[in-house]
Amino acid sequence: RMDLSDSQQQITFQQSNRETRIKVLTVVQYWIVNHWHDFADDRSLHAALKDFLAVVLRRGYDQFHEHCVELIEQQDTKWRDELAGRTRVPHRIKSGPVVSIMLNIDAKSLAVQLTLYDSNLYRRIKPVEYLNHVANSGRGCNL
Repeated sequence: RMDLSDSQQQITFQQSNRETRIKVLTVVQYWIVNHWHDFADDRSLHAALKDFLAVVLRRGYDQFHEHCVELIEQQDTKWRDELAGRTRVPHRIKSGPVVSIMLNIDAKSLAVQLTLYDSNLYRRIKPVEYLNHVANSGRGCNL
């Protein structure tokens, strides 16, 4: 145990607190850059991020705040562009109720429906085939 005066303890605490804050801010920045879909898909998380950045600004991390705001703008633009690219319907597909439903359904619901559609295929996989697949990491397995 170190015997530090009250002022030394406070300085040590503030230094370690600052280091921790910088680590947290670095993780948030990494999250924005590499996992933007979390924020883009969840508006409440997106709002919480903006609230967090407002607190960061008030705490004196101006450069970090500015950098994250720029990253958010870039990621929002990139996400909108990617999304726009995915929702373009080829000219050979005529618009109609099915196309309209497909463009407006969320990814999870679509995945569930596709899985149900392919359930007959999945049921044909024998347990031993799956176990062989797992044991062999997919080599030579006839799935």
